Amino acid sequence: MKGIITGVVAGIVGALAWAAIAALTGFEIGWLAWGIGAGVGAAVAWGSEGTPAMGVAAVVISVLAIVGGKYISVEMKLAKGMGAANEQVAAQMETDEYFISWLADIIIVQIEEADVAVAWPEGVNPEDAAAKEHYPPVVWAQAEQTWEDMPPEKKDEFKEEVRQQVEKNIASFTADVRKEGFISSFSFFDVIFFFLAIGTAYKIGSKAD
Repeated sequence: MKGIITGVVAGIVGALAWAAIAALTGFEIGWLAWGIGAGVGAAVAWGSEGTPAMGVAAVVISVLAIVGGKYISVEMKLAKGMGAANEQVAAQMETDEYFISWLADIIIVQIEEADVAVAWPEGVNPEDAAAKEHYPPVVWAQAEQTWEDMPPEKKDEFKEEVRQQVEKNIASFTADVRKEGFISSFSFFDVIFFFLAIGTAYKIGSKAD
């Protein structure tokens, strides 16, 4: 039991060290995985008699520590990136133009559902439309007029609906980025060091010759 406890402690330290180095340098150093395997194996061996079962325990702890370190580093990068994005969206939501753009999007959907072509300004990607100059003048004028005609309570209701939808969009986007970022964080060399870590953790943890 002592060997598992010391191994877990070593794994936690290794995972946090990996994440800290990734945060400070902006890079993930693959050979650290090997170091985590060796460290966990040594910790398990130090706290036990070194049996094949303890070698397996060292492997399991090492794998969890390496994956945990990867996950933490991805979360740190994601938090940094999404923090800036959230600040930008929050600033935009302080202006009427932002909510008018949502009304313009609703009008665009209605036009497309009526099988009428939308005359987008030249060079504008409809998916990136978010400001007055991005929309057809007629559409923006209609959206602006709709906004001006709204009583204050209706504007507040619409703002709340938009905020809730934005929160859902951000949550969905964050989940997708987290998944893709975690998977793409494993390079070819990471896989090599991953298996080296497993072999080293087992050998040291089991005190194999």
